[in-house]
Amino acid sequence: MRHFLDTLKSPNRARQEQDDTTDDNTAELADLVAKHGHAPATAWLETERYCTWRPECRLLELEHVFGGMGWSTLSCINEDVIDPEHILELTREDDKGGHGSMAKDLKKNLRRAEKAEVEVKRILREDWSDELKCEIEDGISAWKQSRKGLQLAATSFDPWLDLENRDYWVAHKDGKVVGVLILTPAEGSYIIKNTAQFPDAPKGTTERLIHTVLRDLREQHSREGGDAKRGDLSVTFNISAAGDLEPTRNISGWKFTWLNKTYTNVSHGTNLLQRHEFRRKFDAAAKPMFVCYPTEDGFGLDGVEKLLKLLRH
Repeated sequence: MRHFLDTLKSPNRARQEQDDTTDDNTAELADLVAKHGHAPATAWLETERYCTWRPECRLLELEHVFGGMGWSTLSCINEDVIDPEHILELTREDDKGGHGSMAKDLKKNLRRAEKAEVEVKRILREDWSDELKCEIEDGISAWKQSRKGLQLAATSFDPWLDLENRDYWVAHKDGKVVGVLILTPAEGSYIIKNTAQFPDAPKGTTERLIHTVLRDLREQHSREGGDAKRGDLSVTFNISAAGDLEPTRNISGWKFTWLNKTYTNVSHGTNLLQRHEFRRKFDAAAKPMFVCYPTEDGFGLDGVEKLLKLLRH
């Protein structure tokens, strides 16, 4: 859970107020997030974007605690969690189907990428070359420019942020880079931090990237002595916007009506819900997360304006 009114400072103000943090301190924070953090905590590393963070846990039990203290609490985001073993089972060639249209679409796109001879390979830290890095950066830039409409995101797409704690898979077609996926550990699980299918990539490249990562993680888990069974390994897509704004404690009446209307306009006007729709292909379980803030401070028009300004940066 985040206290938004403390975090929503403009990027320029954040840079002005930011303390002179050493590289050692940044690396120490990155290691802490990798070992004990959760999906939203990976944004802490973007120090030019966020200058004040409060590491309040997102668990439902603590939502009750904050609510009991008189804070307003609501849910408008989910953490999308997938089970690698389950996905590998339903995409096997001998699977008999019956998993619904989303799984059928996933299989179709995996076949498209295979037919197009898209190759996905994990890139180890010692294998990075300046040429490959430039290809990745150029591809991400082209991907950003190809996206239509207003784009909102809680984090930027910096491929080299926290390089020491992240793993990379790169998709190639005829020797050319056509996609990338960045994975980061967090408290016993893994987060698909970023994934991008570049504009000239064959259809299904994103699905092939994700499927390959799940397969590689399962194989690594088995080599380390883990069982290949459902629920034994967890991977999250990070957070996505929920379809509705759900009040939980200490918020009602015109305040909630106004917030709900604003949320609906923003989520539909910026296609925020499309992210979760894509993740449904992988049968992602949506686990609710909570926004909490002191009732006396409120989260009015000023808070919404700061949030939108921050996310558009």
